[in-house]
Amino acid sequence: MTDPRNDMSEWDKRFAVRWREAFIREFGTGKVAAQQLSDLGIHPTTIKTWTSKGGRPTVANLCLVARKARDPSAFIAEICADELWARELAVAVQRRRLGDAEAALAACRTQGDQDPLGVIRRFVGPARAIWLLDDQGRMTLATQGPDAEAQRILGGDWDGEGTALDSLLRNRGWVLIEQDEDQPPVIHCHAVSASARAFDALMTWLEQEPRTQGMVLRVFIIDWVDVPCSSLYQLQGELDRVQHMQAAIARDRWAADATMESGDGSCPDSASTQAPSAVIDPEGDPGLDPRIKDGVVEDGVAGDRRNDGSGLVASQELVPLTGGGLSLTTPTRVLSSLPRWRVAAFPEDRDGGLPGPDSERLSLEDAPRDGHAFWTLWRQCGGIVGGEMIHNLETSRMFDLVGIYGVLDQQFRVGFVGTRLRLPVGMTREKITGHDILEIQAPSGYGPLIASNFALAAHERIPVVHRIRVTSRRSYRRVSFPIFDHRGRRVVAIIGFSDARITEDTS
Repeated sequence: MTDPRNDMSEWDKRFAVRWREAFIREFGTGKVAAQQLSDLGIHPTTIKTWTSKGGRPTVANLCLVARKARDPSAFIAEICADELWARELAVAVQRRRLGDAEAALAACRTQGDQDPLGVIRRFVGPARAIWLLDDQGRMTLATQGPDAEAQRILGGDWDGEGTALDSLLRNRGWVLIEQDEDQPPVIHCHAVSASARAFDALMTWLEQEPRTQGMVLRVFIIDWVDVPCSSLYQLQGELDRVQHMQAAIARDRWAADATMESGDGSCPDSASTQAPSAVIDPEGDPGLDPRIKDGVVEDGVAGDRRNDGSGLVASQELVPLTGGGLSLTTPTRVLSSLPRWRVAAFPEDRDGGLPGPDSERLSLEDAPRDGHAFWTLWRQCGGIVGGEMIHNLETSRMFDLVGIYGVLDQQFRVGFVGTRLRLPVGMTREKITGHDILEIQAPSGYGPLIASNFALAAHERIPVVHRIRVTSRRSYRRVSFPIFDHRGRRVVAIIGFSDARITEDTS
């Protein structure tokens, strides 16, 4: 008879299959995996069994291996995704509390009459307090756990995609605060949709807390990125940076929404081209922000011009999209229509107006040449581009003007840059590889601007095209492709094709 404390087969019939698949994706097979895990004291024969048959790892080995993964929480969640307590287990593993996690799982399997979630919470350590801030700045204490509280709040409005908590943060702009007795507070928010009112309420609440030194801002861009903050002043600066990203994203989304083909095939009228949420009256007035001037139709431009007070003007231009009839199908979502007109956001006064870099969203027909070629490949594989395919492309000329970007060690990093790609001033290929994107020319706002372009591609789950303008250099175009995991659910990387060549002269 197997020992339930050391064997997981009876506890979860499907565990062996999920374990094998996740293990191979993370560490590879054979000698490659054994070498990566050599310092754990696990016999190579055991590792070979896991990769060939799945095996039945002990809880100790499960936790040890998870701790070696690039993202321990994601690794655990992938294996135990069907279990409500997977998130709590991931917390224990992430904090290196191996003994607590092991004891908790053993208790779950041997005491079937107990709630696994409650058992794990008791073993994880000091009680956590989870607060939820809604888009109006109201606070709620999640006494039953974040997911259960989110399900209660959403009720019938939750479509079941992802977790209820993810839906609150992604679709409604809520903010989550995680408090521990022995850990800095962790603030979770979504870069695309986090509410400004929630940010204001967060700062007010933290100012009244007796312990305000040290906290972590965890922002979802294409995945979770951690930004340690030593003071409230630094946290406020990081929240401002998130809101600057949101402003760029909102302009881009307004650009796409305002130019979607209407039912009769005509250009949307001015009533349908409302300003983005980032410039809506913060007091909740449904009308336009008072900084926005009345739309006017100018000669030579079919559409209207609106000024959001930032020095940017949105101009609708009728530019037919030759690929407008295409339907993009992925394993998870179908894009039924594409923008029919291009909306350009550009400085109203280049000389005395907008400082620093800016971008405008273009249509897919404006993508750089190599991006058009990759679009066919991306569509055929549903956005699921494996490591072997990327390696083959990296060695081809197609990737001379490409950048690959993803989250590693809780930072949004540059993973690869092509040999002909023009780099930011002061950067070399060696220096920029592995660099935090948010910190690339951060004072000018260049890094956050680029991150906002990638966040939009990940959020909409489709390729997006931008024209990027930088001071004293020629503007360039880039198409950003979201790359999905093997199940087509989670965005794991962004591949960007650019036309910024290193041979270009500054203007």
